Amino acid sequence: MENQRVETMKRVQESFAEWKAVQDRIKQLEAALQAHDATRDAPLAQLQRDLLSLKNESERLLLAAQYALLSIKTPRSSSGDSTWG
Repeated sequence: MENQRVETMKRVQESFAEWKAVQDRIKQLEAALQAHDATRDAPLAQLQRDLLSLKNESERLLLAAQYALLSIKTPRSSSGDSTWG
């Protein structure tokens, strides 16, 4: 059980690191959209598609990390209280 918890936490940390990288890229794209110059930058539609794609990936990574954390959470009583296993 301890080994499973360690592996799960490792997956959570990896997911969070990926999420952070995606968030950094989202901020870059949002800044590019703010300062968009159609004569020298990528087409606006492409930047918007990239931004939407990254936001979707960000959400997926957060959900994966949450699911992994919930997989190691164990109930401690019938009243609904729980704690981390």
